[in-house]
Amino acid sequence: MRSRCDRPFRAVVVVAREGSQRIHEARWGAWAAQRGTRHASLPFFNFPDPCAVVIVRPGGRIGTPFEPSSGTGEHSFNARTIHHVLMRGVAAGLIAFAAFALILAKPAPGAEAAFPSLTNGSFESGLAGWTVTGSVDHVCSFWQNASGDCSVDMAATPSQGQLSQVLATTVGNNYTVKFMMAGNPACSSNSAWWLTASWPLNEPSVKTLNVSATGTVAAAYSFDVAGKSDSNMGWTAKTYLFTATSASTALTFQNGTNEVCGATLDKIEVTEAPAGPATLGATTWQGQRPYAPVSTPSFPTHGNIGFYSYIPAPGVPGATDAGWANCGPGNPICPNANTIGLSQLSRLAGYSCLAAADFTFYQAFVSIPFGTTISQFSVNMSGADDGARVAIYNSAHPGGFVFAGSYIYLGGAQSTTDMSSAMVAGEVNRVVITQVDDCYSGNNLNSAQIFLNGTVLPPTPPSDTTPPVITPTVTGTLGDNGWYISNVNVLWTVTDPNSAITSQTGCGPTVVSADTASVTFTCTATSSGGTASQSVTLKRDATAPTATATVSPAPNGAGWNNSDVTVTFTGTDGPSGIASCTAAVVLSAEGAGQLASGTCTDNAGNVSAPATATVNIDKTAPTASAAAAPAPNANGWNNTDVTVTFTGTDGLSGIASCSAAVVLGEGAGQSATGTCSDKAGNVSAPATASNINVDKTAPSVTVTGVTNGAGYIVGGVPAAGCATTDTLSGVATSATVTTAGGPLASVTVTCAGATDKAGNTAAAVTATYRVSYDFCGFKQPILVPVQEFKTGSTIPVKFCVKDANGVAVATATGTVEAYVNGVLQGSEAIRFSDGQYIANVQTKTGKVDWPTGTLEFRVKLNDGSTHSTNTLSTDGVKGVKLK
Repeated sequence: MRSRCDRPFRAVVVVAREGSQRIHEARWGAWAAQRGTRHASLPFFNFPDPCAVVIVRPGGRIGTPFEPSSGTGEHSFNARTIHHVLMRGVAAGLIAFAAFALILAKPAPGAEAAFPSLTNGSFESGLAGWTVTGSVDHVCSFWQNASGDCSVDMAATPSQGQLSQVLATTVGNNYTVKFMMAGNPACSSNSAWWLTASWPLNEPSVKTLNVSATGTVAAAYSFDVAGKSDSNMGWTAKTYLFTATSASTALTFQNGTNEVCGATLDKIEVTEAPAGPATLGATTWQGQRPYAPVSTPSFPTHGNIGFYSYIPAPGVPGATDAGWANCGPGNPICPNANTIGLSQLSRLAGYSCLAAADFTFYQAFVSIPFGTTISQFSVNMSGADDGARVAIYNSAHPGGFVFAGSYIYLGGAQSTTDMSSAMVAGEVNRVVITQVDDCYSGNNLNSAQIFLNGTVLPPTPPSDTTPPVITPTVTGTLGDNGWYISNVNVLWTVTDPNSAITSQTGCGPTVVSADTASVTFTCTATSSGGTASQSVTLKRDATAPTATATVSPAPNGAGWNNSDVTVTFTGTDGPSGIASCTAAVVLSAEGAGQLASGTCTDNAGNVSAPATATVNIDKTAPTASAAAAPAPNANGWNNTDVTVTFTGTDGLSGIASCSAAVVLGEGAGQSATGTCSDKAGNVSAPATASNINVDKTAPSVTVTGVTNGAGYIVGGVPAAGCATTDTLSGVATSATVTTAGGPLASVTVTCAGATDKAGNTAAAVTATYRVSYDFCGFKQPILVPVQEFKTGSTIPVKFCVKDANGVAVATATGTVEAYVNGVLQGSEAIRFSDGQYIANVQTKTGKVDWPTGTLEFRVKLNDGSTHSTNTLSTDGVKGVKLK
């Protein structure tokens, strides 16, 4: 940096853009040094010339140039109209203007770069994103810009200004840089009023700009500013192409020469495309004729454009359509792989001429490397009978593009118009010929050749830069959530239009026939363009879930419930899992055999078979009854145990059980209570059998008056009777007395016929007693002292009998038996005489006397008593002797 000026002073007016609200200061140079009086420096802009100084304020008009004697200068002017360098030589007093622009940019509304990695391509944000080398001017709202408000002059001072920006790139990919170029017109005319011999700018009118990218050769672009002005800059679109050699590429713009007014630059855009073919070439032809002839309206000329509207659906076959066959020997529709060579008899016999069409299709692929200049492209034919049409398919025209000059007519020109504008460099372009036959005669296309830049493009296979295209086709029944619910077939289509498939792995057809949560199939194919892989991940659940119906509360052992029942549905499933089940069903009505049915759905959409619950509900208690058996008699009594049994009735589930029978023994006013339960578990109200009277004991009967086993004297026998009692049910019938025997000897009194109210009959009760005479004893002659009688004699045996009142009984009967030495010898009846009884006993039998010995007399009376003389010992009688 110089501090003093060593040549004539020149003042520089630095123009501020309109609207700027700051004072722009250029550094003072040698003004003060030239005068020898003062030196000053204002640090704003490091202007390269120390012999220049100016202070500029925006707005206003141009004023008188500053005077050296003042030591400073200040000017007000309109920055839109003034863009000059004010020159003033101290010795000569000359004034000159040289162009110089220092524009402070305002913020842009946004970057306009087409390529995501490019920043600030239209310079609306100043020079942000760019690296500046040398000196450039950022010019806004001064001259006509190509885009927006701002642009760049690549030479701000005599320099070779340079802008550079690093882009993120992909190795091998192609990049197109489009930009607008013009030039600063201010320095290219010697006739400008402000130029002088001491400062003759008069720069060349042709401005040059060098553009380069890392690893590539720079390209030079030129622009002639002759006739151009600030209001008519003449911006011209330019294109620069490069292929990236690294992941980051420096894009550089450099002014071509060292000058003050340089090339101008605006609207830079960068687009990216994958790496294309490396060599120029075309494939041989392929052909197919997929459709039968079709009738059309009548057209006036052969090969009329209207015929092409009747190509049958789906139209022109796609590039990879399976119907394409390579042309060459053996192919009847194109026996020549290089020129087609169609020559056949028409298939339109029976059709009206010019009212039918038969279409044949041909295709070839043209590889054009990136950066290739395409100045001409056409398809030249011969013998196109009756017509042909050429369509171009590429990234710019994926649906095909047809020029008005793409049609060939019978008898007309046999070459298409120039189609270069439809072609795209850096990729494989598809060329399709649609040949039409519209009249029955010959069907021909003798020759078709592709011309590029005026030269036949030899049919050579294009370089394959892309791997095969792998397309999976998955067929099956698709359920929910991406699950297949049937067998799944996976087919692969592997194509590569540019080279043969050299290997395939995993590309065969596959059938998924088993359920699986996830299975992945991968097809890998290789061609000369590389290797590609495509994967398909499938999930299959073709098995319906299993649904289960659960009853709550669970039924009892008999299969019944006695309250509301809730039936819930749950399910189990394989790989996809349960998505939902039928909502719970609440059954509240009574009834047998009620059904609740539901299903479950899995996440694949499979629906289970219905799960059914059969529900029996009985909420009503049964009715119980109690029955006593046997039934009581008319008196309300039983004389045996009474069994009370319980039975029930139920209108729905039926009786399950009742209380056990109750056996009641003796007792009055007894009762028994029991219940019944139905099969649903409902219990009845208690049933009671009451007022049950049981008396199993017969009445008590006794004989009154006489005593069993007693003996009574005639006339002194008490009256016999019966007494009947019953302590429970009571006496219904008293016992009656009967007498058997008597009136002497043994008498039996019977009390029988007694019953109680329970029907018990008392057993007969007897009392047996004896009625006898009061035997007064023997009388003489057989009383004491002991008598002795002579055998053979008659002995009078005398005794007396009285009744209970001591009155002699005269009615007794009986006998007197005589025993000698204990042996009965004879007997004699007794007779009553004189108040006593007597029997005269003969002591001989017949004429035979009894033997001698002890004689005993036994009196046997009709009261059954026997009285023996041997009993008289108490009276001193030792017995009667017979001698």
